[in-house]
Amino acid sequence: MKANHVGFVTGAVLILALMTPAHVTLPECSTNDGVDFQIVTDKLVYAPKSMMHVKFLVANNDYASGKSLYLYRLLSYCSSQMGQYKLTLVDRNNDSVPVRTCFIDQRLTDEVNAVELLTNSTTGIALKAGEVFGAEAGFQLPSQKGTYRLKAELLPATFTPKQQQALADKQMRVLQPGCMTSAPLVTIAIK
Repeated sequence: MKANHVGFVTGAVLILALMTPAHVTLPECSTNDGVDFQIVTDKLVYAPKSMMHVKFLVANNDYASGKSLYLYRLLSYCSSQMGQYKLTLVDRNNDSVPVRTCFIDQRLTDEVNAVELLTNSTTGIALKAGEVFGAEAGFQLPSQKGTYRLKAELLPATFTPKQQQALADKQMRVLQPGCMTSAPLVTIAIK
């Protein structure tokens, strides 16, 4: 993956919810899981209240195991139980500025067949080593001028023990449960 103003960070995969309830706080994933997550903005300087377009990119860099990484194809900032992206705009005082709100239920019921969902080409994707998966979303920026940092996190699906066992039985690699992956910070200006 190549980006002109954002580097890589090793961690988990793609999911983003632009302002999640405060109780959804997960520890950072380990850096050796072979997943890279980054964001790229369409510009670095914006007008007040303009639309910012952000690309969320996940790469499977686990060449050692050769295992595919299974992701929910429809991942977004409100993907619910199958994971999500979280995007926060941070001002110069280190305060979070709301960009969009999304309240979701993070629990999957046992009735959801996780193996079928992730292997169905309409709802799932098997990301082979070296492959990249991306999604794009637009966000309305605030009217307050200044320099802001974009903090993006990828939150994994919340599988039940039964679903985790079914995925393990099929040797399906998914984002590390119980932790998030952070992308490198991106700085933008509103002028």
